[in-house]
Amino acid sequence: MWLRQTSAPLELPHMNDQPTVPSQPTPSPFPPPKKSSGCLKAFLWVAGIVLFLFIIVAILIWQSVSWLKNAPEPKIATYPALKLAPGEEEDVNRIIASIDQAKQRDALCEEYITPTVFNGLMEKILDGERAKGKLDVPLFLRAGLVDSDKLELKITQPMKDEKAPDGAALFVNAEVVFRLEIVDGELRQANIDKLVLRGRDAPFLSRVVVNHLVAGIKAASQQDKNNTKENKLIAIKLLKRDGDRIHIILDGKTMREQDQQQEQNQKNEKKPPQPEKPGTF
Repeated sequence: MWLRQTSAPLELPHMNDQPTVPSQPTPSPFPPPKKSSGCLKAFLWVAGIVLFLFIIVAILIWQSVSWLKNAPEPKIATYPALKLAPGEEEDVNRIIASIDQAKQRDALCEEYITPTVFNGLMEKILDGERAKGKLDVPLFLRAGLVDSDKLELKITQPMKDEKAPDGAALFVNAEVVFRLEIVDGELRQANIDKLVLRGRDAPFLSRVVVNHLVAGIKAASQQDKNNTKENKLIAIKLLKRDGDRIHIILDGKTMREQDQQQEQNQKNEKKPPQPEKPGTF
């Protein structure tokens, strides 16, 4: 009896059949291009910034050098005549006498004075120094009050070792606005806000350099505040602005010692050099 086939024939897997693998792209014989455009742009950007900063610094240096080089001039700044009222003249004479008494008694001299009295006092002191034959003292010195806590100082200083091409004398006319405080011979505060030479404001870099130098002087005064020979401010117990007046305290003993040291130095300078003794053989 024949049987009827009711199911599909079984298919055996072929041993040679393998899974399909995606095709790989054919490698190019040429190397891929380098992505250097981004690095080049960054380098050019940095170089541009450096060049810009270099130009700015060069301009600042040139302005500062030109400003400082042209500071000496053959003329003296114009100052209004110092007019003291009778009471102010009496204050000046009284303060000078008080300073002399403080030197004799080794005492302190304390004063609250107006800028006008301060200017009159400084004028008499400078005249006395010039009468002693000192040629390097300022020709003029004027103080004033600016804002609520600043001092203004105008000064004309002769140049000792520099002359004009025609041999004429040169002078430095300066104007400074600053905060100042000296305590026990120590420069506590000296911040310069404005500096003018020959009618020209100091460039930015010059103000930075000047304030850096002032900071060095401030640090030196702190280190040498007890050194009577090195610290020129040691006789000043207090100097600062106090409202609309200038508060000053001077140490008479220290001023007397400084005067004695100065006289001794002048005597040593006047002594002729001693001839060298011949050596013995």
